[in-house]
Amino acid sequence: MGKKIRFSFEKVPTLDTIEEGLYKATKELLFAGVFSSMYLKDITEELSQSGAYMLVSKDTVLLHARPSKNVKESFVAYLYTDKPVTYYQKPIQHIFVFGGVDASNHQALLSLVARYISSHETYDEDSLHQYFKKYPL
Repeated sequence: MGKKIRFSFEKVPTLDTIEEGLYKATKELLFAGVFSSMYLKDITEELSQSGAYMLVSKDTVLLHARPSKNVKESFVAYLYTDKPVTYYQKPIQHIFVFGGVDASNHQALLSLVARYISSHETYDEDSLHQYFKKYPL
């Protein structure tokens, strides 16, 4: 049996930037030691270099960086903002962030998150917890 995926859920009224969403979505897991702040730095570098590929739908982004030693446990963080934040001229309300402990774990998480996003019209804390709890990696 694999290890469970660490998960966090945040809801905020507004964001100024997508990077602010990244930090708010992951703060609980960062403080718990699930990954180091260097992983967040890696994601912000990805955003500045090639961030448009992280758009997965008209209002959803999937933020991540290459697998590295900066991730200690598999995780998925989700943030919803009441007022959309603009990212590549798109009004984003849903921010998913994930990290895997190695390349195969990273790919498995990417697949799980993408499947969740494509199979649900709305995202709520209960369905997210239940979905990711079913799939230990």
